Amino acid sequence: MSKITGTYTHEKNENIDAYFQALGVPYIARKMMALTSPKLTIQNENDEWIITSSTIIRTIAVKFKLGEEYEEDMPKGALKVCFIYVNLTF
Repeated sequence: MSKITGTYTHEKNENIDAYFQALGVPYIARKMMALTSPKLTIQNENDEWIITSSTIIRTIAVKFKLGEEYEEDMPKGALKVCFIYVNLTF
């Protein structure tokens, strides 16, 4: 598996307002989030993955195991998510 663990810095937004609007994020929150530059940290501890997104507004951590479904809370309700690993070569 490729080494994807580490810390990443946000570079730019493309159509982020439309994305947040589709998720049901209120107007003022959308505008505030569009102005932030999140830091993304990806960790792997045994079979569990942890993805942490940090901004000046808040920090959110998501824990999951590959191939196992879990629910993520969103403004319009819970979203069922399942991460899988695909080995792509370009």
